[in-house]
Amino acid sequence: MFGSYLNLVMSLLCLDVFVFSQQNEKKNLTATANNLPQIVRQRLLEDALLPCNSSNGTDLELIEWWYKRIGGVYIGAFNATSRHVHTNWTKDGAYQIADNGSLIIHNVRRELVERYECLSKFLNGNQTRNSILLRLDFSFWYAPEPFSLFYGSCIFALIFCVASFLLNIFWILIRWSVLSWIKRTERLSRVRAMLVAMEKYRQKHMESLHEGYNRRMSTFRENYHNQVETIRNSYLESSERFRDYRQAQKENVQQHLDGYYQQISRLREFGHKRVEHLWESYEKSVNAVRTFTLEQRLKILNQYKVKQRYVNKLLEAIGTETNVDIISRKEAAIREVLGEEQPPPTFWSSSHHPSNNSNLRRSASFHSLPEFPLVDEILEEEEQQIIYVNLTEFNKNNQEEIEKEEKEYLLALQQPSTSTASSILPLFNNNKIQA
Repeated sequence: MFGSYLNLVMSLLCLDVFVFSQQNEKKNLTATANNLPQIVRQRLLEDALLPCNSSNGTDLELIEWWYKRIGGVYIGAFNATSRHVHTNWTKDGAYQIADNGSLIIHNVRRELVERYECLSKFLNGNQTRNSILLRLDFSFWYAPEPFSLFYGSCIFALIFCVASFLLNIFWILIRWSVLSWIKRTERLSRVRAMLVAMEKYRQKHMESLHEGYNRRMSTFRENYHNQVETIRNSYLESSERFRDYRQAQKENVQQHLDGYYQQISRLREFGHKRVEHLWESYEKSVNAVRTFTLEQRLKILNQYKVKQRYVNKLLEAIGTETNVDIISRKEAAIREVLGEEQPPPTFWSSSHHPSNNSNLRRSASFHSLPEFPLVDEILEEEEQQIIYVNLTEFNKNNQEEIEKEEKEYLLALQQPSTSTASSILPLFNNNKIQA
């Protein structure tokens, strides 16, 4: 389809060129017959030949050529009798008179396009003038030639289409790269925000777990001290009453000591069970927090398609900014340089934690993630119903008082009851429980 259309266009162009050339020939013949100015057309930068119609006469004597622009400029003459050529003005080598009297114009250009006049002089004294108009021939632009306007426009259109296509491809690539970079930056910013929120969320619940654990442990300590103190006071009061009746009330004293020992044993077992139960619930909550944090990190890695190395760097940077131990070491180095004393240990130092490897990190906001239940409500109800005991060892003052009372009791007892009194000594020493 396209080939037939192209052949049709080319045939029409050839027909137009042929018709145009025939019309020019007819015009030239008509102009010659009617003594009108003859038109000579020539392509740009080619040589043009301007013939003189009277140069073939038998009685021709002289032919003169004039450049008729303003007034007229004498170019030269040709003597037909002597065959001599006289040139007056060549205009930088553009004009040349041939041996037959014709005018040759070299390298036709725009400034040479003008009206030229041929003056023929005969031997009988007659003269004839012929005007010739030189024009540029642009008909080849539309002709099917290699350097015509048609092929030039086709090549230019093809080059323009290819250039515009390449420009569009280049613009699409630049736009795609910029949009991908923007999306990647937004994705990484969202990942960083999610990691920061998760870290703050984890810190919040770890702090609440540590606070609850220490609060319950302090309650255990106080209750345990109070109960032991109550039992010891009751035992001392009973021992003072039985001091004067030791021989008569020997069996009662033994029963009283056995009851005291059983109470202490039950209290110790109950305290151990409660501490183990509290520690198990604490470990369970900590593991739940760690599991939740790891699941969220894996979800972020799969959702945003980021590398584990990038997440580790972010968590390391966050931990460096909020880690209490790192801040404490920096403060200790500054105090050492200044020569100041070390401050007393805080409540949140690593020695007070149930695990030395668990460090707390402080944060400002915890509203980025949904709430995650970590505290068992059943444990809170049981905590309100049970009696808490203290599992720390006695302080030095209470221990000295107990030793003094033991010595006094041993001095008060006689020899037959020494075996009974000696069973009391390991009771106090073996029941010291460390929290």
